[in-house]
Amino acid sequence: MLNRVLGNLKPGEIVLMHCGSHPTDHSTLDANALPAVIQNLQARGYSFVTVDALMGLGYHVLTTNGGVYNYGTPWYGSDAAKLPAGVTATGIAADPATGGYWIVKSDGGVDSYNAPWRGSMRGRIPAGQAVTGIAGTQAGGYLVLTSDGRVHNYGTPWYGSDAGRLPAGVKATGIAADPKTGGYWILKSDGGVDSFHAPWSGSMRGHAVTGIAGTRGGGYLVLTPDGGMHNYGTPGYGSDLGRLPAGVTATGIAADPATGGYWIVKSNGGVDAFVAPWYGSLAGHVPAGQSVTGFAGE
Repeated sequence: MLNRVLGNLKPGEIVLMHCGSHPTDHSTLDANALPAVIQNLQARGYSFVTVDALMGLGYHVLTTNGGVYNYGTPWYGSDAAKLPAGVTATGIAADPATGGYWIVKSDGGVDSYNAPWRGSMRGRIPAGQAVTGIAGTQAGGYLVLTSDGRVHNYGTPWYGSDAGRLPAGVKATGIAADPKTGGYWILKSDGGVDSFHAPWSGSMRGHAVTGIAGTRGGGYLVLTPDGGMHNYGTPGYGSDLGRLPAGVTATGIAADPATGGYWIVKSNGGVDAFVAPWYGSLAGHVPAGQSVTGFAGE
């Protein structure tokens, strides 16, 4: 029984095991094998969650033209062919309550898909600033970040921002919500992390950074363009450091709420999984003239 399970092991494999006894000979082969099956799977980096926790889980990849690509999770629509001239899609955030998502655009607009629309920054972006991040929260709303460190809350509490606090030449580049407290972290271009109603566990100050993700354990993950993953207050399971092809950078990171693992998305559209199920990627299929601008796990 153990050899059968391990011999067919691959992502997406379903193993049905009967943990009672056979009705006629009362044998318990499956039940006897189960402890060794669990031990061997854990040794290979797998973890265990309920079926309910896995339903609808996966990730979405966003491209600059507003296209949304779903992997292991439902697709509810996109902004492809709907963006005004000169406007690009800059970020995507999942709604933990509905499984839908929001897309934030370079003009500050927010479009919702199977998620409640609460408002946007359209026409109100401060002069000289840009939209640099969006994060969905457990409260069912979202946070929009601008490069000057301002946090704009829609349908979710506001706990402060970095407005007026950034050093010269430093910009706010990413925001991540804390699933435990409802607070959030702001990632800055110098690698620094500021926390708001969320625990601060460290930062990458002095290094270039490309992404931040909050985890179910109350910590966060910071990504660097070389594929390095730096964990703060939460487990680390590996990274793409030293594994990226020439000319490819790591551009985003998303946490898997079911396993505690995470996914890294790359500039070529590829996705790598770490203690999280891999469902596919855009590697080699990013539309001509477009780039990956957002990544959201569910």
